[in-house]
Amino acid sequence: MSSAASCCRATELALPPSLWWARATVAGGYGYLFADNADLARWPSWLRSVSGDDLAEYRDLGGGVYRAACFAGDRIATCLFVGPARDAGDWDVVKQLFAMDALDDDQRRMLLSGRSSEGLASTGPIVCACFGVGRTTICDAIAAGAGSAAEIGARLKAGTNCGSCIPELKAADRADECRRSRSRRIARAAS
Repeated sequence: MSSAASCCRATELALPPSLWWARATVAGGYGYLFADNADLARWPSWLRSVSGDDLAEYRDLGGGVYRAACFAGDRIATCLFVGPARDAGDWDVVKQLFAMDALDDDQRRMLLSGRSSEGLASTGPIVCACFGVGRTTICDAIAAGAGSAAEIGARLKAGTNCGSCIPELKAADRADECRRSRSRRIARAAS
């Protein structure tokens, strides 16, 4: 099964072999976005080999989801989300929590959900790993009038670095989800 994943860590990581990955500097350390076709069961033991003892985990191996965070005091030391793209969690929420010096109890509980505790809108699963652009953001750009991958790139930078997401950008314009977003935007503008 193919998995999309993200990881944040204060120091650089040596990732397991056979991954497609991109590393970016994030507030407080490094962020990694990667894709993996290997067995999900390898991730818990890999994370334990690179992290400390204060580890919180969520496992749904049948659903293909593994999420974990290792803490150093009240701060996240390492955070790992692995699963299908539709269940990848919100990269922006994870980065925001990773950058904090200390997490309160509510933030710590919400972390493994991959959702914002403040109810902020999700950017959706990451499509462009180079710039961290999510599917919902891309659909919003399409709804606002971006009609091609080049126009999406001009607005969001998606597809302007390595180019591996361009096929998905092209497909997004034809996707029902993005067409519904465009229809809602047109209906709001007409009223």
